Formats: sequence, C-alpha cells, structure tokens
Amino acid sequence: MLVETNLTVPARATGLDAIHDSLSHFWQAVNAEVSRPGGDQWRHDFTIAVAEIAANIVRHAYASMPEPRDMHLRLCAYADRVEARFVDYGIAGTFPPPVEAAPEHVWQDIPESGRGLAIARACLDELVYRRNTTNRTNEWHLEKRFPV
Repeated sequence: MLVETNLTVPARATGLDAIHDSLSHFWQAVNAEVSRPGGDQWRHDFTIAVAEIAANIVRHAYASMPEPRDMHLRLCAYADRVEARFVDYGIAGTFPPPVEAAPEHVWQDIPESGRGLAIARACLDELVYRRNTTNRTNEWHLEKRFPV
C-alpha cells in the first residue's frame, strides 16, 4: 500500500463535506506516490463513486435514525488501484443487481432517486455491499483500477 487515509465521518450531511476534504488530501498524497496513469478520468470516476455511496448512506441508511453513529471511511492507494471502504451503522440496505440494459436505456428505467448506485457502479471496477450481521454494520468496498 502506498497511501492510506482513515476518517471518522459525522452521520449527517455535514459529513459529506468532511469526505470531500479528505479526498482532496488523499489525492495530494497519491500524486506524490503514484504517477498519473491514463490521465485523470479514473480519479474523477472514483471521487464521484465515493461521493455517491456516502450520500446514499446519509440519505438512506441513516434517514430514519434519530441518533445515527458516525461512519468510517478508509481510502487506500496501491500501485495498480485505489480503494475505499465504508463502514456505517445504519439500517440494512438493499443492493439491487446491476442493470443489464444497453447504456442508452439504463437511465430512463431508473427512478431519479435510485441513480446513485448505478452511477457508482458505472464509475468503478468493483462495488460490493455486505451487511455484517455480527456487529450490525453495512460495509461497502469500492475499487478503481488504474488504466494500463
């Protein structure tokens, strides 16, 4: 691992600002360690996906909770990829299967409020959701590989 950032994020919308700030610092550290493979599109895609998943956690997993606990975000850069891992204490989510339609038909079939996961999937090489029933957390793994 070349770069690692760990962040405890407030469970309210203000936590999204903390994530954006943390991503900015993360990219500065990544720039010092990793050359820019294939331009910056991969970096933009990863940032969008992290923001979409964070917003989904705040809007859906924590929406009905009177006192939600802070979520945790771990950002890592390796020689060939970047990864994010969210752990939140919100209600269990549902993770719909990928939309298999042609790209021009995908967006018209998804309600506007349900596009965050589709956007995140489109921006990443891997997106995995898992409910940890032992400690009652939601765990999200996001991965974007560098272009070759």
